[in-house]
Amino acid sequence: MTPQENFWTRTVVELKLHLHLPVTVETTIAETIRGMQEEKTGAALVFDKVGGNLVGIVTTGDIMHSFIATTLKGDKTVEAIMTRNPMTIPHTTTILEVFRTFYKGRFRHVPVTGEDGKVVGLLSVRRLMRYLAEQFPAEVLNQPPDRTLIPEHKHGG
Repeated sequence: MTPQENFWTRTVVELKLHLHLPVTVETTIAETIRGMQEEKTGAALVFDKVGGNLVGIVTTGDIMHSFIATTLKGDKTVEAIMTRNPMTIPHTTTILEVFRTFYKGRFRHVPVTGEDGKVVGLLSVRRLMRYLAEQFPAEVLNQPPDRTLIPEHKHGG
C-alpha cells in the first residue's frame, strides 16, 4: 500500500475531533449562539437532555436562515431552528468516505459516534482540511505561486 493509499484509508478517529458544544432542546437560541461564539465553533449538537441522545444540530447556516431572517426571538428554544436527526458517521469512517460525505451532503459539520453509538466528537470541514495540510511537508506547502498560472489580463466585467 502506498503512503497516498494509506492516507485515504485512515479513519476519523485519528483526527483531533472537536469536543462538541452540547446543548439541550430546552436551551434558548441566544444561549446557543453565545456558546458557539465563546467556543469559536460553527455548530452545536442538540441532545434531548443532558447526557442524552442526539436529536439535532444547529449550525451558523441554521442561525442565518431560520433565525436572523425571521421574526423568532432569542428566548425561543433551539429546537425551533435545529436540523433534526442529523446524519452521523461512525469513528471507523475513512478519510475518503468523510470527504465524500461532506461533498455529497453539502455539510460543513458532522457528528462522529463511537462503538456504543454515542457522540464522541464533531468533525468539521476546517479540521479535515487542516489534517490534510498536515500530511504534506512544509516544502510542498510553502512553494511560491506559479506565475504562469496567473493570467496577464483580467477577463470579464
